[in-house]
Amino acid sequence: MICNKNYTYFESAEELIKAVDVVDIVTKTISKKRLLHCNPCPLRQGNTCSPSIYGYHVVTGDRKNGCGCNISAKTLSRSSQCPLGKW
Repeated sequence: MICNKNYTYFESAEELIKAVDVVDIVTKTISKKRLLHCNPCPLRQGNTCSPSIYGYHVVTGDRKNGCGCNISAKTLSRSSQCPLGKW
């Protein structure tokens, strides 16, 4: 977080969410379940779904690259989907 006299800037969506704590319990539960799939995923590099790594969609079998997202933030977005179809 970066503060100045008039404004507060957050360096990531995750930092903003923690600061404001606006995420409801259902969304937090969904995020935790999604992270169970993300944590062991071979596309994961740190907290990023790496676009330079590929895997196969669990339903279609299509080869898919990682999306490049911030995983912590994406799992909190109810409308987001895993590029491999895991959630």
